[in-house]
Amino acid sequence: MTQITAQSSWSLPPRQGLYNPRFEHDACGIGFVAHVEGRRSHRVLEMGLEALRNHAHRGAVADDRKTGDGAGILTQLPHEFFARELRRMNVEPPPPGDMAVGQLFLNKGNGEDRAVARDLVREVLAELNLEAVAFRSVPVIESALGQRALYARPWLGQVVVRRTDAACEAGDAFERLLYVARKRIINTARARGVQRLYIASLSSRTIVYKGLVLAEELAHFYPDLSDPEYKTAIAVFHQRYSTNTFPTWERAQPFRLDWDTGEINTLQGNENWMRAREADLASPFWENPAALILPIIGKEGSDSGKLDNTLELLVRGGRDIRHALMMMVPEAWERLPEGEVTPERRAFYEYHSALMEPWDGPAALTYTDGRIVGTAMDRNGLRPARYVVLDNGYVICASETGAVAYDEGRVVRKGRISPGQIFCVDTTRGVVMDDEEITQKFAARRPYDRWIQENLVSLDELVKKWATVNGQLSIVNGGNGASSTINNQQLSSNNSIPLSNRQASFGYTSEEMIVVLRPMLTTGQEPVGAMGDDTPPAVMSKLPRSLFGYFKQRFAEVTNPPIDPLREEMVMSLRMLLGRRANVLTETPDAVRLVALKSPVLLPEQMAALHAQDTPEFAVATVAAVWPAPAGEEVTPEVAGDALRAAVTKLCREAEEAVRGGA
Repeated sequence: MTQITAQSSWSLPPRQGLYNPRFEHDACGIGFVAHVEGRRSHRVLEMGLEALRNHAHRGAVADDRKTGDGAGILTQLPHEFFARELRRMNVEPPPPGDMAVGQLFLNKGNGEDRAVARDLVREVLAELNLEAVAFRSVPVIESALGQRALYARPWLGQVVVRRTDAACEAGDAFERLLYVARKRIINTARARGVQRLYIASLSSRTIVYKGLVLAEELAHFYPDLSDPEYKTAIAVFHQRYSTNTFPTWERAQPFRLDWDTGEINTLQGNENWMRAREADLASPFWENPAALILPIIGKEGSDSGKLDNTLELLVRGGRDIRHALMMMVPEAWERLPEGEVTPERRAFYEYHSALMEPWDGPAALTYTDGRIVGTAMDRNGLRPARYVVLDNGYVICASETGAVAYDEGRVVRKGRISPGQIFCVDTTRGVVMDDEEITQKFAARRPYDRWIQENLVSLDELVKKWATVNGQLSIVNGGNGASSTINNQQLSSNNSIPLSNRQASFGYTSEEMIVVLRPMLTTGQEPVGAMGDDTPPAVMSKLPRSLFGYFKQRFAEVTNPPIDPLREEMVMSLRMLLGRRANVLTETPDAVRLVALKSPVLLPEQMAALHAQDTPEFAVATVAAVWPAPAGEEVTPEVAGDALRAAVTKLCREAEEAVRGGA
C-alpha cells in the first residue's frame, strides 16, 4: 500500500498514486445565533459556542481523541475588547469603523519566518496607506489540543489595522481595500517564498477564530472567547467533517463570508469558469485586477473555500451578499410551475445564469457580511437547516433543532429552509426576511425579463427559421427538446439501413438489449439489478465502447447519491448557453445576448441552423475533427498514440485560433 505523505505538518499531500487534492470535499454542521436588532452582548457569543458544542457529533475525531477535523466561530469585530487590549500594549486604539483586525496563521517553529511575515504584512498595508498599529499574539491553551493538532499548529497572531483618509472611506470601501490587501499579502508571500502565511480574516466588521480543535474545546483553547468584554450581535459556527479530505488548520471553517455543510460537486467546472473570467473583471473599484486580486480562487483551498473566494469577489465587487448567493446557488427555477414563481423571479435567475453557472451541492450555506447573516439551501435540498425566532430578539438557525436551549413559550416563528431558498437576519434594519421577501427585492432591481426578451436567442427558433428557409419537413424529437427537420430523401435512405447496423453504430450491446431494454418494453418500468461491473473503464478498454461509456458523473460518493436529468428533472438541467460571456461584476442587457440550448448534444439540423445564422455576435467556425490514422502492420501503439496526440493538439490550436478570430 502506498503511504500518502504531506510536504509539511500543515500542508496537503502532493498528488500521488490515486490521490489528487483537487478531489477533496467535506460535510459538516453549521448555523448562527443573532440578535435581530443588532444588540451586542457576550450572551450571543455564548449561545453560538453552545450551538457549536451541540454539533460536535457532526465532526470527526483523530486517534488521539482530541484532534478534530476543524471547528470555529465568526463574530462581529468586538471593538471594546480590542481597544482594551491595545491600551494594555500602550497603543491608542482606532475609533470604531477605522479599526480592522487580521487573524494570522504563521510558521510556529521559526521565529525568523514570523518576523519576515510580519514585515511583509506591514509593508503591503503601508503601500495601501493603511497603518499596522500593533501585532498581538493570540493567547492559547495548548492543553486543549490533541497531539496531531499541536504538531500542525501555526503561530496564532493578530494585526490591528488603522484606516487613514488617504487610503479610503470607511464602510464598504474599507472592506474592499482590506480584501485587496489580503490578496496582495498572500501573493507577495508566495512570490518571496515565505513559509506559512495564512490570513483567516482581515476585516473591520468580522473576525474568525478556528482550528483543529474539538467543538467543546474551542473556547478553552482561545481564552479571548470567554472574555466578558467580547461582545457581538452575530455568532456563526462551523463543525467540520472531512468526508474525503485532509484536515488542516487553514481549512477549518468558518471562512470569511460563508461556510457550508455538504459538497460542491460541480467544483471543477466552477473553478475553470472563474479562471476564464479573470481576463474580464473590470470594475469601478479596481482598474487593474491582475495586479490586485488575482487569482480569485486559491489552488490550495477546499471546495467550500473556493466558493467563499468567488462569493467574496462578487460582494467586494459591489453586490449585496444575498444577491451574490442567489447568483451562485439558484433555486430550480427552470421547472417550477407558473403558479409557484413570479415572472420577475424566474427572469432574475435566467438572466444571472448567463453570468454565473450554479455551484451545485448538495449543500446548505451560512453567510454573513458582518451586518446581514443568514442561511441558503441549494436546489437539491439534501442538507437540513432549521431556524427559530424568539420574542426577545434572538434568532437561531442550525443544521439541527435543539442546538441552543430556549423557552418554547418565547417562540414567535420557526421553520426550515427549503430547497433553493434563502433566509436572513438584517441587524441594521432589525428585520428577519424570508425567501419570498429576499428574492422579490432583488428580482425587482432591473428589467431582467425585458432584457431576456430582447437579447436571448433560442436554438429552437433558429432551427425553425432554418427549416423554413430550406423547405425542410419538421418532426418531433427529444434530443434537444427541439423539432427535428429532415427531408423525404433522408427518410427513405434511413429506412434502408438495417436495425442491427443502427444499433451497433449507436453502441447498443446484446446485454443492454436483453437486460435493460427488454424489461422496459415489457413492463414499462426501469429494470432493477445488483450485478457488479467488472469491465474496465472505457478509456482503458481494448474493445470499442459507445460514446456514453466515456462520460461518468463525478460526485462525493460518501454522502450523497448520483442524480441524472431524467429522474431528477426538477433540480437538474442540461441547459447551456453559447456566446461571449459578459463581465460577472456588471449587469447590462447584452450580458444575455446568447443562444440557449436545452442540451449540449446537437442534432445535425441544429448544427446546420447555428452555422447558417449570420448574427455577428454568434459567428461560427468549423474545425476538422478527423485525422489520417497511421495504418499498416508495422504501426506500433506508440506511433498511433503520437499521431493521435498531434491531431488533438492541432484541433485545440485551431479551435483557439477560431475563438481569437471572433468565433
